Amino acid sequence: MIKTLGITELTILLVCVLVPVLAMVDLMKNKYHGNNKTIWILLVIFTNIIGSLLYFIIGRQQKRYN
Repeated sequence: MIKTLGITELTILLVCVLVPVLAMVDLMKNKYHGNNKTIWILLVIFTNIIGSLLYFIIGRQQKRYN
């Protein structure tokens, strides 16, 4: 039988897909000092949700504004 997804499963799936995508878009749009951008990209790719949350908490403060 085919099981349909409930609202809880859809919410979790959306968060698991949307948060890393938003992190990658933000990473691509901004400049960072040294190899920070590469490190954050690898972290988001290989650890998905945890890496994305760490990026939004820590990584966004490392942007270069000039």
